[in-house]
Amino acid sequence: MNRKDGVAALGAGLAGLLTGNELGTLVAVHPAVRQLPMPSALLAEQALTRRYGTLMPALMTGAITANAAAAGSATGPRRWLFAAASGTYATMLALTFLGNMPLNAATLALPTSASEAEFRSVRERWERLHLVRVALDLLALGLATAAASQGASR
Repeated sequence: MNRKDGVAALGAGLAGLLTGNELGTLVAVHPAVRQLPMPSALLAEQALTRRYGTLMPALMTGAITANAAAAGSATGPRRWLFAAASGTYATMLALTFLGNMPLNAATLALPTSASEAEFRSVRERWERLHLVRVALDLLALGLATAAASQGASR
């Protein structure tokens, strides 16, 4: 495998890891937490928020950076596909900073005595934004996969 293929594989691989994780939280993790009674649901969301807060920054910036690097080493349509994947992930990250992270802070600040309505209000807003983020992730993954599947010789 040459350097260009390796960079392309890294970009597509990180895209798959990030998108798979985000999709998994949308369809499995958070729906399961919603089924828990208060305050267990709040405590679970707080634990998840703390854990994801340590893991996701590296994965998100890694996917953006690797796809940007793949764009920089590619030519033709492949370059634009990787650049679009990186830009789409960057848009998702901006939405995360502007929308989800303030709601994460609000979730972490809720006391266990918070009302269920207050907790659910914060989480419903977070989940609506997360749905948009996952849509962006899926688009970016498709772009990165299309670029990587073209092969470095093209």
